[in-house]
Amino acid sequence: MSAWGDDGRPDLLLVQGDGDYLQGVVRQNGIYNHVLVSLPGSKDAPPMVVNVLTTEGAQPIGNGNGINRSSGQPVPREHVVIRLNGDDKPRIAKLDAPAEVPATLHARLGYDERYKAEPVYPKEQPAAPQAAPATPLRPV
Repeated sequence: MSAWGDDGRPDLLLVQGDGDYLQGVVRQNGIYNHVLVSLPGSKDAPPMVVNVLTTEGAQPIGNGNGINRSSGQPVPREHVVIRLNGDDKPRIAKLDAPAEVPATLHARLGYDERYKAEPVYPKEQPAAPQAAPATPLRPV
């Protein structure tokens, strides 16, 4: 998943780790930090816990979860909200290939159902003009 800042630089880049976590980098206060995002899988914890890696070990700096609804309406299960301590607004990240995320990982990110691609409807085309004679045909 990734999120991009107004300056066009990445704010967050996370990939699946070997286990129940994600790994990558998060930009906070202009500085990139290596992070491990644990996926506790517990009702008592948020779906995602963001931990910055320091010399003293992993320190929690925020949390996140999959977005299931927006303005009360269901949405495709491909966006994640990340809240970091000290930030004034949450970050919205997008799964880069949501259809390829394994179902168990997708559920652990906090989604209540599997990602479904929105149907692509063809653009409405104007009706083709019909050729019709301007005057009725007369015998010659």
